[in-house]
Amino acid sequence: MNRNPLLSFVTTALLALSAVGCGSPLSDATFRANHGLATTGRKAPAAAGTRVLHTLPEERDTFLLTAVARAKRSVKLQVYMMTHAGLIEALIGAHRRGVRVQVLLEERPFNPGNPSQPLPTNRTAFNTLQAAGVSVRWTDPAFRFTHAKVVTIDDAVTYVSTANFTRSGLNADGKGAREYIVEDRVPADVAEFVALYAADWERRPYAPVGPDLVVSPSNSRQKIFDLIRSAKKEVFVQVEVAGD
Repeated sequence: MNRNPLLSFVTTALLALSAVGCGSPLSDATFRANHGLATTGRKAPAAAGTRVLHTLPEERDTFLLTAVARAKRSVKLQVYMMTHAGLIEALIGAHRRGVRVQVLLEERPFNPGNPSQPLPTNRTAFNTLQAAGVSVRWTDPAFRFTHAKVVTIDDAVTYVSTANFTRSGLNADGKGAREYIVEDRVPADVAEFVALYAADWERRPYAPVGPDLVVSPSNSRQKIFDLIRSAKKEVFVQVEVAGD
């Protein structure tokens, strides 16, 4: 069965931008220009049809909180762990404005201190959202984990994150972990995120269609291996855990 817990677009974006035949390291500005990435630190939202790479901790949580606060029709969020009080409040605020807010949370995050007892991390967020009337569900237990960290706003822009939606992950104090968030406004990408989210919300199979999205467990191994094999001069990999 083709089930898809992890949206790996950020991982693929980083690998794809690294597995290139450049003769020497590029400056940040040149790197972004060569690969169609807008620069960060903008005052205005990215234009339609673009992808923007946000880097943390240099950029904090403001741009994501602002996106949720400005939602007019819908917010679709799926995440492995969420404890960021400001984001939870923003989701409740959107719901109270009449925005359709849907939240999928992993019920059993891995507990390294006691693998037989999952972390209760998401229960506070789940209970708080549910009490406020927000539509919130646990992710499909058919997956070992749902490790995705994704938000789609108004079916027009999707944020795909390496970071969990925690205070540390989103660098509320500017001292968090190194993380990346891709702001994707390419219509075909966003449409697929919407379709994939609907499948996960309803706990039904989904097979990725678009060539740009790398989705585990459906197509990620083959796409990432093919990408690495396509490199001619250099491959740069940045990852928290490497054990494959």
